[in-house]
This record gives sequence, structure tokens and C-alpha cells, in this order.
Amino acid sequence: MKRKKIYSLLMILGGLFTACNPDGVDSVDFDVMMENDTREVYVGDPVTFLLDGKPDYIIFYSGEYGNRYADRNRSEVELASVSLSAKISQRCWTGALLRGQRLFAYISEDFNGIYTKEGLEEATWTEITGTEEGQLHYPTCATTWDDSATSTIDFSAYKDKPFYIAFQYVIPEDQNATGNQPRVLITPLTIDRVTAEGEKLQLNSPQREFAFQYVQKKGDLSPEKNGNSLPIDDTRLGFQPDKAVGVEMDIWAVSQKMDLRTVSPNTGIPVKTLNSKISSYTHTYSEAGEYTVTFVASNANMWNDRRVVKEMKVIVKEKSEI
Repeated sequence: MKRKKIYSLLMILGGLFTACNPDGVDSVDFDVMMENDTREVYVGDPVTFLLDGKPDYIIFYSGEYGNRYADRNRSEVELASVSLSAKISQRCWTGALLRGQRLFAYISEDFNGIYTKEGLEEATWTEITGTEEGQLHYPTCATTWDDSATSTIDFSAYKDKPFYIAFQYVIPEDQNATGNQPRVLITPLTIDRVTAEGEKLQLNSPQREFAFQYVQKKGDLSPEKNGNSLPIDDTRLGFQPDKAVGVEMDIWAVSQKMDLRTVSPNTGIPVKTLNSKISSYTHTYSEAGEYTVTFVASNANMWNDRRVVKEMKVIVKEKSEI
């Protein structure tokens, strides 16, 4: 009898401990199906998924490039091809010396990442601007005050090796100058990548993705001196020393180390959070193909979580196939 009482007491204490255990998370009760139970849909038509159960959180992966559950931990890709394109615009205010090529583009594989005059001079820089095919073209303002040039070059030589890209803004001294220095804009600047699977990826933010930094070899772009009314941002890279008149300038903008194989992991779309209620979710596909749709449902607290993964194949057809 004593042994039975001890066992009973242990069971009661165990139950109390489980009930008070902050790590405890309920198992996930969740299921999903397509409305009308169809697996074939058409481009541009909304697809509705019916959600059954009451999980705390639901994440949706459409199966499209950039939103695939299988790529949620991906950090590197194999590339099939790469291209670099740029539109370079130049405005020459006054003075014959201000016409001509004012911007030069370079690639370096051995720059040491030290953004100083000395760091630039220690590196090997290969020019990629020019008038030939396979080079970035540049404006000269030969017959107009405003000029621009747009070009695209094959950049596949750098699909498997890191590099730095740099733009050099050069102005000669002109003691007879009376107006502002030329304004030069690079917008857009784009690197297009195609993976071995056919996925298309793009880099186009000078600030966030290229992370350009100015290096001043000659001249000064600081606000208290010559200024620069075209700071680097997510859409453009520019040079315009507002207060410099006739001053020699040699200013570089140098990117971070670029490894085009590196990519960000795919992230899903939050469908449900802890305090929301939802019984369906609708998505529209813009391209035909076969997609693996994934819903990840979970119950979680700050100590633990449980999850259920539901997948289904969805075939998306062109409407011309109807």
C-alpha cells in the first residue's frame, strides 16, 4: 500500500510540474487544401487555400523563385551567366575642359578593402569603360550640355570570383572656370544574375547592395568645403561638387567586396500571427509552371516551438491553354 501511495504522489507531482512547465507547447493541429480541391489553376487567377486548425503562426511559401521553402537556408548559388548594365549621365555646365570623359569604371580582384588613397594605389584596377563592345559606354557632352550613355556588358567572367567595382570622377584644374563642376550620375547600375536553375536575381542598390564608399584622392566632397548634392542612396550613385570651381578633382566611389554567388535565404510570407484569426489565404501566380506550395504552421513560446509542414503541388497554366 505504501508503494502505491508513493507512486500516486509522484504521478500527481509530475502532473503539476507539467502543468506549470513554461517550456510546454501544444502539438499543432493543422491542415490545408485548395478551394474546390483543384490543383490546376491559371496565370492571373487568384488561388485560395483553405486552412483548418488553430496554430499560433502560419508561414506561406508560394514555390516561386525567392519564396521557396527548399531554399530557406540557402546562402550560395551556382551561376550560369552574369551581366552588368549602367546608364551614365553627365551635365557639363561651362568651360571646354569640362567636356570629354569625366567618369571611369574599374574592376579589381586584389583591392585590400582599405578605403584610402594608399589602399587604392596598392590595388590593380582594370578599366571597363570605353567605346568598344563589351565596355561600359560613357557620355562626353561633345555637342550638348546634357548627355547620357546606356550599355550592358557580359560579366560572366566574375560569376565565380570576388571583385570590387569602382567609379573614378576626374576633373582637371581650370583657372578660367566660372561655373560648377560637371554633374555625373550612374542610375541605374544593375548586375543581373541567372542561376544554373534559371532563377533570375538582380543587384541594383548602390547603397545597400553595392555599399559604395567615396575615397578622395584629390579634391574634397565634404559639405563644409565642396559638398556633394548627390549622395549615394538606393537608386543612384553620383558626383557633383557644388562649391568647387576650377579645382582639380580625383574622387573614387568603391564598392564592397562582391561575391555574386552569395544570396539571401528565401523567407516565407507571414499569414497568421498569435492574435489573428484566418481560415483561408489567397495567392496569384504571374507565370506558368509547377510549384511546390508550403505552409508551415507552429505553436510557440519564447522557450520552445512545435511545427507542422504541409506541402502540395500546384500546376499553373497559361490562359491560352483553356
